[in-house]
Amino acid sequence: MEVTDPIAAARRYDYADAFELRLEGPDRCSPEEWVRAGVDATPTWIKRIAGNADGLGSVRIVESDAAVVVLEDSDRLMDTVMVARNAEPGRRVLTTVLRYRRPVLTRAVWVIVGILHRRTARRVVTGGLRQGTAPSAAALSRLGVPPVRSAGLWTMVLGVAHVASVNASYPESVRSVMDGGVIASVDADPVLTERRAVGFWYVTSGLLVIGLGAIVRGHEKVHGRPPPATATVLVATGLWGALLMPVSPFWLFLPIAWLARRSANSRGR
Repeated sequence: MEVTDPIAAARRYDYADAFELRLEGPDRCSPEEWVRAGVDATPTWIKRIAGNADGLGSVRIVESDAAVVVLEDSDRLMDTVMVARNAEPGRRVLTTVLRYRRPVLTRAVWVIVGILHRRTARRVVTGGLRQGTAPSAAALSRLGVPPVRSAGLWTMVLGVAHVASVNASYPESVRSVMDGGVIASVDADPVLTERRAVGFWYVTSGLLVIGLGAIVRGHEKVHGRPPPATATVLVATGLWGALLMPVSPFWLFLPIAWLARRSANSRGR
């Protein structure tokens, strides 16, 4: 969901996400109670990666009452603010905002750590649930795009299939690269450069498609829809490839673009 918490939105940040949970009944936990319960239930190895092996022991609690708790933490890479709020009697919202101290390095680290963070946040927002306050299936989805309708996930699948098919599509190129020792092999022999480059660029394009899909999927999980230009990029790529190679998998970009457009429209209403 979009970041709307007034405490979090009032600060300048480099990254932000928000997780919502709707309960079937009134929430008996204060925000601090369900945050602590959720963090305590988080595997120790994840807390170690986050730099908080002791849970909330080293985190500063700036504000805490029956409606909201504000926590702050800092390290060499970033300043973190977490706002947990009981927005309604049966509705929780957990918002996290980051301000990078070393932007280039932190963005690189966050590509991996961010995945763990989002998985952990989903656990934390369900912390301390008791019988009679279980979340509904719709609430647990956190407004994210279901995998079967995810443009990002299907783009990743297409990229993986593309990479996996390199040996079937260009077996001579693959064998030549292997014979050259793989590392620095493409340009090692001018006579074989063209042959080896075919397989190299085939795999590289597939890896780029996988990366695009991962970016789109990450955006879907955080915001409940793909980035605005996703459908346009996929349509343009599919039509460009199909125009030059009519008998090719480029046509598969079009149904994925349709999923992206449908998801964007449904979230926009």
